[in-house]
Amino acid sequence: MSIILSFLTLGIIRLGSLPQFADTYYHLLTAWGFLEAGGYSGWDFWQYAPLGRVHIYPPLLHIVMASFMKLGLLPAVTGKIFEFILPPLLLFSLWYFLKRAFNERIAFFSLALSASSFGFYVNLAAHPASTLAAVFGLLATDNLLRGRKVEAALLLTLCFYTHIAVPWFFAIVFLSCFWFRRQDCKGAILVLAAALLFSCPQLVKQFFSATGALSVGMRLQEKYLSCFKPLEYLFAAAGIWAALRDKKGYLALSFMLGSLVFIFYPYRFFVAEGYLAVVLLAALGFDYLYCRFTRRSLRMVLSLALFFIFLGSPSVAIRRSADTGNLRFGLLGMDSAFTRLALAEEYSGEAGLRFPDDFSFAAAFIRRNSGERDIVYSNLDVAGVALAALSGRATSNALLPEIKPSGGFDPFRSSAVIALTRDEKEAVLAESAKRYGLEKIREERLFYFYHNPSAASLMHPKLATVPWPAIGIIAALAAAVLLKKYLT
Repeated sequence: MSIILSFLTLGIIRLGSLPQFADTYYHLLTAWGFLEAGGYSGWDFWQYAPLGRVHIYPPLLHIVMASFMKLGLLPAVTGKIFEFILPPLLLFSLWYFLKRAFNERIAFFSLALSASSFGFYVNLAAHPASTLAAVFGLLATDNLLRGRKVEAALLLTLCFYTHIAVPWFFAIVFLSCFWFRRQDCKGAILVLAAALLFSCPQLVKQFFSATGALSVGMRLQEKYLSCFKPLEYLFAAAGIWAALRDKKGYLALSFMLGSLVFIFYPYRFFVAEGYLAVVLLAALGFDYLYCRFTRRSLRMVLSLALFFIFLGSPSVAIRRSADTGNLRFGLLGMDSAFTRLALAEEYSGEAGLRFPDDFSFAAAFIRRNSGERDIVYSNLDVAGVALAALSGRATSNALLPEIKPSGGFDPFRSSAVIALTRDEKEAVLAESAKRYGLEKIREERLFYFYHNPSAASLMHPKLATVPWPAIGIIAALAAAVLLKKYLT
């Protein structure tokens, strides 16, 4: 628990730089869209405005964020809370799950090994939906192992309503557990079937609207920002050996198989969600060696190795040269989460905003110089989404490129306020202003702001598919089922 407390302390120190990551701003903007719609909306009218697109992202995180914002919290504050609290929450859930599934020693090893990867820990904050889904998945697996089928099915359903890929990780875990150890996981198939049934409305829309999503991960340039943890993979190899000889080892093998869901997203497989299986296997391998090394001196060497990994585990980084396109590999020393967070270092492997205060000031300017239904646009998609999320405006930009707009449109002609990054070429800025009749109204450190006096398009909110009263009833029923079991 001291490891989790240390990360909470480091998180408090970093609060001023949050929210930092692109995914968080996407989720904040979607939560705002739900507030505008009066509940869950199946049509994304807040991105690619004024046309919009089908909304396929699971809604649970957005509903929770919208609840915070409905209580009066600013979007930036809401983003800070989620980026701050979710990584320690995942670590606590992992510790809680492994303590009950294995023992307290393996649970401790898993925390230390989780902290050894800066990329893994940062991505817990950078991908809030997948982190929350992993929390639900771990708790669902815990309930499955304890024979609580109703609670396991409900938690796995919540997982499906939180993220697109992570629930399939745990679906494979459930299937593998049933395959390896039917007598201990008799209800796995029934629980999975129930979760899939309850998740059908979400899954059907994803199936018909997200065609080609698997190939997107291979095309994303983030795969050239991957890194490998050689020491952790060595311990994970020992963990596979141990798992094949331990009656509870099937659980670690099931997580290893589940991680293959992310093989089409190399970055997420090696650095983010898929790395969870490496943590579990490495903890199992470390415990196996600890039990085998009965001499005090050998255990001391192993403890020193764990201490070194916790503070200074190296990484092998893969990068692509911008000039030649060739791949190159390099060794990153002291690449542990604890050390690099303590030194306030930045992580280059995930899209983020280095100056959140500048975006907050820019959003305040947008609010003062636009109407509630006006549309904003930036030549940088992540900037456009962030500015829209913080200002409470729709945007012609969008994240999640695998889901296309419902038709073609010109974002410059549709948007009343346009934010062009200062690193754009002067000739491009001048040509855009002349072509669309834009009026420069402000210069800031990051942007040139333009007003489009001829913009005729406005955001068109759609009525909620599931209104807030219905969401409240569903949430109350789910909470009653879970709290009754955990509090009695």
